[in-house]
Formats: sequence, C-alpha cells, structure tokens
Amino acid sequence: AIEYFYKAKNYGDKNPFINIFIHDDLSGAYLTEKQNDSAAHYADLSYKLALKFYGSEDKVYGVVLNDLGSLYDQLGKDSIAIDYLRRSYIFFTKVNVEYLNYCTTTIGLAEYFNKKGMGDSTLFYARLCLGTALDKGFLPFISKSSGLLTGYFQKIHNTDSAYYYQ
Repeated sequence: AIEYFYKAKNYGDKNPFINIFIHDDLSGAYLTEKQNDSAAHYADLSYKLALKFYGSEDKVYGVVLNDLGSLYDQLGKDSIAIDYLRRSYIFFTKVNVEYLNYCTTTIGLAEYFNKKGMGDSTLFYARLCLGTALDKGFLPFISKSSGLLTGYFQKIHNTDSAYYYQ
C-alpha cells in the first residue's frame, strides 16, 4: 500500500484535496506497519495540507480531523487525539452534518473514552452513534456502538440493559 501511496503523490500534487487524503492514508499505512515516526510525519503533513487548502483551522474537513484523531490515539498521544476528535465532532454537528461521518466520529470518541475508562463519556457518544446508525441503517456502527453499550452496562452490573444492547 505504501508503494502505491507514493505513486499517488504524483497525482495528488495536481489536486490539493486528494493530496490531503493521500498523506492521511500514507500515515495510516505506516501506522499499520508500526512505523510510528513515519505515521506521525505524514499525519502532520496531511494536516498542514488541509490547513493550506481550507485556509483556517475551523474550516478543516471533519474526516481529516477524525482520521488524525484516531491515528494519534493509536500512537498514544492522547491530548492531540482528543483535540482532533472533538473538533471533528463539532464539524459534523455544527458545520456540515454528514451522518456516516458523524457516526465515525461519535464511535471514535466512544472508543477513545472507553479505552480511558471514562464510562459516562463512552455511554454518551455510543448512544449518539447508535441513534443515528439505527435511523440511517448503518449496520457496522449499530454493531460497534451496541457492543460498547453492552460492555458499559455489564461493568455496572445492569444486566437488563446489557442484554438489551447485546
């Protein structure tokens, strides 16, 4: 994948929007290969390209923010990760509501808080994701959010609710 992303960079120079995501995907590919320094480098480049393309931080497309939040979460850079994830959430609730990307962001936040052991925040974002996923028929998000909700209710020994979400 990395080899093809490098080839794609030649085309990305002609399309600044696509170039953002080429670097974003290249970052993810390096993360998969556990080459964390390269992953962080290309994540940084992706964000710089996004800033240049959009002109200001508050206009950067939410998908870019969400991808970077997830990446930095996997790199263990919590403060950077949560900043990007929260900004992505704001983008998809205030700037441009896109239901599929909204679910990606809310489940990302739910998973982040679940990993941190922050049950109330996990519950909040998992429920947001589940409500939209049920309404729009996004099956993978129904499954992920239901799983997080099941785990939350199991931890607090609320068997009825755990069973319901299971």
